Amino acid sequence: MYYIKKIRIMGYKGFKDSTIDFNKEKNIIIGINEIGKSTILESIGIVLYKAIYNKIDNSLERYFNNDNKIQFYKNKTIDSLPEIIIELFLDFEDEISSLKFSGLNYINHQNEEQCGIKFEYKFDRDFSSVINLNEYAEKRIIPIEYYKAEWQTFSNLSYKPQFLPFKYLFIDNSNNRNDLFGNYAKSIYLSKIDDTTQLELSGAFNLALGQFKESQKDKLNIDDTRLIGLDANKTHLMKLLDIYESDISIQDMGKGKENLVKTEIALNNSMFDIILIEEPENHLSYTNTRKLLDLINTFTNAQIIITSHSSVIASHLDLKNIIWLNNDGSHSLKDLTNDTAEYFNRLDNLDILRFILAEKCILVEGAVEYILLPQIIYKLTGSKISELGIDIISMGSISHERYREIASILNKRKIVTITDNDKKPSLTGSNIEDNFAIFRGTTIDDWTLEAAFYNCNNSYFDEQYEDRKTEAKYNGEECPKALAHMLKNKTENAIFMATNIENIEIPNYIQEAIKWINE
Repeated sequence: MYYIKKIRIMGYKGFKDSTIDFNKEKNIIIGINEIGKSTILESIGIVLYKAIYNKIDNSLERYFNNDNKIQFYKNKTIDSLPEIIIELFLDFEDEISSLKFSGLNYINHQNEEQCGIKFEYKFDRDFSSVINLNEYAEKRIIPIEYYKAEWQTFSNLSYKPQFLPFKYLFIDNSNNRNDLFGNYAKSIYLSKIDDTTQLELSGAFNLALGQFKESQKDKLNIDDTRLIGLDANKTHLMKLLDIYESDISIQDMGKGKENLVKTEIALNNSMFDIILIEEPENHLSYTNTRKLLDLINTFTNAQIIITSHSSVIASHLDLKNIIWLNNDGSHSLKDLTNDTAEYFNRLDNLDILRFILAEKCILVEGAVEYILLPQIIYKLTGSKISELGIDIISMGSISHERYREIASILNKRKIVTITDNDKKPSLTGSNIEDNFAIFRGTTIDDWTLEAAFYNCNNSYFDEQYEDRKTEAKYNGEECPKALAHMLKNKTENAIFMATNIENIEIPNYIQEAIKWINE
């Protein structure tokens, strides 16, 4: 099996110097918008397909890392000119195929041979004596016209895509149509149709086209010496390819169906060794997303690298395959226990990505806390949760220990759990360990959220619920009538409390939780 082991990206867009390690089979790259998920796929395309940098174009300046550009504007020297280096580390199934790609031509090699391809985009020092760098720096311009792009294997050979012993495909389902790897139909054609048949098809197409032009010449005359013809640049067979299903072009299908068909074709026919998919969930209904996931899960013949914003994609393709990008670099969940990964998979948890991506997170038992906490936080801090960078997630039936495991692996900051002590003395009070804290009622009388609120606001709630026809019992035990009503009507009570939060005192353990997460 051929696969990408890792990629190192230096000076390209938001990546100053980052290394991303990949799993052999499935990879799901997640992160907030603009963090660089698509940039990773672009970088692979630049190396494998020799994309973007195959011509001189002043617009290429926008791809340099901004900090590196500022360094040049400040220092005005050749050594401070920004450059882009991308190293793609590969693993081949046999030694013979890897000979052209194995060597020490990569940064920090420490005399250890690796297999891969190196791309460099940098100033051509042959022009050092003919360029005024001060003038460029003062105008905040990078001298792109004096740059050169080079692709080399780690064995110092000039890289040509034809050297690759494996096939790869890029499926872009995002709204930003990059088509880095060329036309999708062309990629399928080159992989599915053998070389001999391609020559036969091309010859037959050219012959038929020639016959058509000759037979229609009289109808296309303009005058004695001029006629309307066909653009030779557009009539090559390779430029006319499309994919059809039941005589319908996939371009004429809905976007969801088109995305699904593209992925099905790529996976079902086992034509590719490496498949890159940009946002596979785009335009898909929930049912078709599950259909796509079932297809990907049963496929083991290729390495698949996916970018996604979908919790369904992340959990059902196994959380252990997640690569989380943030400002600190990339973080893998490959060490997550199988038990926890399977737990989230089976529960179809829709908040798991929100938990991973959250800067600060409060985990709560259910809907009541979810309704109340935004209002409580605003009352205590004067700020909205969005302004404080806090996400509130209802755990439902999931133990907070499952979340703790994920938080520990990812070294996430500030995770708070607000939960009940269920009248168990051993569970009262708070438990703070590094970046993960649990806050519960400090006595068994504050055994659940409603009880804690009632205990510090009893006269208020007794007055508010005085006329309610509620028996002063809960689960067979006697309790104040107002508290019984609160416990039996949790959601209704939560909405009432949220609306009237200014008149309600907040229990101490909740105040402590909010204070800790904002410290």
